[in-house]
Amino acid sequence: METPNSCDSSAPHQKGGLALQLQNLRINIDTPVDQLSCNDPPWPGHIYVIKYQDTSRVLTYDKGKGIVLAEYKGKSNQRWTCHSKEGWLGFANDPGETTLFMGHYDNQQGKLHCWVNHHLPAEMFCVRKRLEDGFQILGRIGENLHPVGLDKAGDAAVIRHSEAWWGFTMLA
Repeated sequence: METPNSCDSSAPHQKGGLALQLQNLRINIDTPVDQLSCNDPPWPGHIYVIKYQDTSRVLTYDKGKGIVLAEYKGKSNQRWTCHSKEGWLGFANDPGETTLFMGHYDNQQGKLHCWVNHHLPAEMFCVRKRLEDGFQILGRIGENLHPVGLDKAGDAAVIRHSEAWWGFTMLA
């Protein structure tokens, strides 16, 4: 499946009733959407694909490596459920009893991981709409916010200075 390398705010969402979409997502049917819109604001209770800038790479949970950027295939490990706690957003993969939250850890140079099933400060994010397409994701480190971008190794991480942006496409 070919994924366009730009965000199209006019892209249609996946067709079908919400109940059917949620059922398909919950039973892990790997069905990609035709086009990633990238301009859907994250909202608690909804499921998203999170795309890196003008690429076809998306945040993907890999049990052995943590969170990696991989080509969009519509797989269940490329879907993120948005949560809210104390006004902060959190993103979890595989909703259910084995839910793991996206987080960042200073002892790992801020790299994004999915290690814990709780939504504490290291798993709390702020998402800001950019004037252009997409959003800036900011990770909480103490009382400060720092952007999520790519580190020198090309891994998604909370880093001190980054102009990276991310596209959110709501699936359900």
